[in-house]
Amino acid sequence: MLYLIIGTYLFIVAGFLRENRFFDFNCALVLAFLAANHYNGFDWISYYHLYENETLAGLLSTESILDSTSPGFLLVLALAKLLGSYNIVFVTSSFAFVYCARRLAAHHPNRNIVLFMCFCFFAYYYYVERVKQGFSISLLMLSISQMLRARRGAAWLSMFAAMLFHTSAILAIPLLTLPYKEETSNRNERLIGTVIIISLSVMSYFLLRSPLTGFFSGIFGYYLSSYATQIVHGFNPGFFVSIGGLSFLCMLFVIYRVSLTAPPSKQRNYAYFIYLFSYVTSSFYGFIRISNYYYPYVIHVLADFAGKKRTNNMWRLMILVGALVQLIRPLSTPYYFDSIMRYQLWGISGQTPSDMQHTRCNSVLSSDAYNELAIYSCAKKL
Repeated sequence: MLYLIIGTYLFIVAGFLRENRFFDFNCALVLAFLAANHYNGFDWISYYHLYENETLAGLLSTESILDSTSPGFLLVLALAKLLGSYNIVFVTSSFAFVYCARRLAAHHPNRNIVLFMCFCFFAYYYYVERVKQGFSISLLMLSISQMLRARRGAAWLSMFAAMLFHTSAILAIPLLTLPYKEETSNRNERLIGTVIIISLSVMSYFLLRSPLTGFFSGIFGYYLSSYATQIVHGFNPGFFVSIGGLSFLCMLFVIYRVSLTAPPSKQRNYAYFIYLFSYVTSSFYGFIRISNYYYPYVIHVLADFAGKKRTNNMWRLMILVGALVQLIRPLSTPYYFDSIMRYQLWGISGQTPSDMQHTRCNSVLSSDAYNELAIYSCAKKL
């Protein structure tokens, strides 16, 4: 419930205060909320097992780092081990999120809008739940900030650092080729792009279902096979009429309407294309991994448009409401709903990590869970 209260408060500040008043306070509020995360969600369970059973020397050994697909996250686990609490992982990711969101917001006329949109898109999914990928998202926000400063070398370094936390961040490299200055485009670009994106999405779906995925080996083959399995078994037509699906559709409509404003803008067209891809592939776990890396660019484009004084209040409100709907998207999943409504705070909750494992896993296993990773992680523990 606290998650929804903070999100609603940020919406009010972003929507009704044109100045950057309360921005520092809002950043501190978001930081306190995320850093106080006390084993909410389920994704931490697998990593807690590694933290609990590996020594500090083992986490920092050359062999562990070279064998890991996420050496950056191993260093965070080592820091937590050194300080004696896994909660340090949540604190570190929270500082990374707020710092990088502030860096991105510095380029916009209304920084509260950027913070609000980042909170709606990322706070629960990547800083309460999938914390390891959250580090990559933070570094991608930093990379975009550096692109806006015309520091391409630093942007590439941030991109490389994002890959050290989650291998899939390599798919975000095209972020550095997108337009970061206002450029006009012709209106046919949107129609052609829409046809291409839907066609590529359909082709990718059938390609991943094909036997060709078996020809790949190693870590790439493992992930490709895993995503393909989840696509075959995880397609959920009901998603498109659920809270999650409707939140995607609402934001897609907002971006489409904004992209129609004159003069046509390449940046807004690309934001629309990214979100269109997200919607048509939103029921498939593997595709979501890709599209989420591009949301910082969508946030940059829409927040820049919404924050300008010449922007019509109706457009600004549409963008903010679209983001607000994203805030409630996690509620469409039963075990996320339970975690949000019973959010545990570090220092206040009397439950141990072992207690929280049983609480979260019972919630996952008793619900109609479609996330195989959640079931697998919990089955090992219970």
